[in-house]
Amino acid sequence: MKTIQVRVLFDRKGQATTKKAALIQLEVRYNKERRFIGTGVKVFKGQFKNGRVLGRIDADTLNDKINTLYKHVHDIYNEAIKKRIPFTLSMLDDGKVEQSKTPFIDFCKKRTKEKRCSNATFRQNTLFCNILEMFGGIKTFSDVTLTKIHFFDDWLKKHQGVRTGRPLTDNSIKAYHSRMRAFISEAVSFGLIESNPYSRFKTGRCQTAPRMYLTMEEIDMLRTWEPPKSRDNSRRKALDLFLVQCYTGLSYSDLMATDFTKAENHNGNLFLPRTTRVKTGTQFYIMLLPPVIEILERYGYKLPFFHMSTYSIQLKHIEKESNIGKHITSHVGRHTFATTIALGSGIPIEVVSKMLGHTNIQTTQIYAKILPKQVEQGFEQIKKVVS
Repeated sequence: MKTIQVRVLFDRKGQATTKKAALIQLEVRYNKERRFIGTGVKVFKGQFKNGRVLGRIDADTLNDKINTLYKHVHDIYNEAIKKRIPFTLSMLDDGKVEQSKTPFIDFCKKRTKEKRCSNATFRQNTLFCNILEMFGGIKTFSDVTLTKIHFFDDWLKKHQGVRTGRPLTDNSIKAYHSRMRAFISEAVSFGLIESNPYSRFKTGRCQTAPRMYLTMEEIDMLRTWEPPKSRDNSRRKALDLFLVQCYTGLSYSDLMATDFTKAENHNGNLFLPRTTRVKTGTQFYIMLLPPVIEILERYGYKLPFFHMSTYSIQLKHIEKESNIGKHITSHVGRHTFATTIALGSGIPIEVVSKMLGHTNIQTTQIYAKILPKQVEQGFEQIKKVVS
């Protein structure tokens, strides 16, 4: 039985130099015929060896792109054999294989598993795939049209979040469109569809959602509030974790990953050793303030562990039972540190950015709220000049 042979070729025409990039192609052989399929990947001489791109920051991404196309060619061949359809290289259509009946959702799920990304991005892509299945209007590649994108947009605007039971925010809708656009762009680059309909679709401009945070008075109120006692004292433990977030700015994942027993003494102050954020890999450096040390000493510097879902439920109970009057989440703790503790104390935003481990100061600027106290201080300074 004849079988298909596929191999990855670089610079078939021998034109690559260290300054001139050349194309990586797939050479497909079947039944004494041969066809070359462009991968859309170009690299310089010395950046390709043994069928793989190397020596580049984006090497993993480019290799994923090549591997996906490589597997796709085999999938077309195997599908033809399975259906007992005579296979010919013309089915590959010069690398743009007809995929009108191939499930688009399967492509999205496959790429979600294949791509190297952070846990947060993986969860977001997985959630998008679930949303796409719920929509049900885009099943195959032939459904990826401008009209269907508009239908998807209308559906998102009427859809209610599974966890919140409330309509999706403008930012959530825009985020789902961004995921869809990214997956379609990948399909275009792999030659699975001709063009991306998002080139003719514009999402509405979204305003940055205000970040909820607690004031110093509200933080003090929670510090003195006594939660209801239980057998495992879970409410007290969750409250202590939240207060640590308020005074350190640690995200939930960083809080759970931090070993506080390794805190180091510098000039009479305890600091966490320089470490990297779980989400971004960015370095951050934090001093343990007195309220945090007080909590850590209660647990022998080994904070209790909660799964995110359990922690969120406990915080909802605290929100209700304490009558704080504000929504309390893990993110609110981090926002409180940035806004009330750090910026409210007059710390320069560049320093706050380092404290939070942000990769871009623009992210920190979201927290740069002008507090009423700062307005009053500003007028006091103006008054001195004017009078």
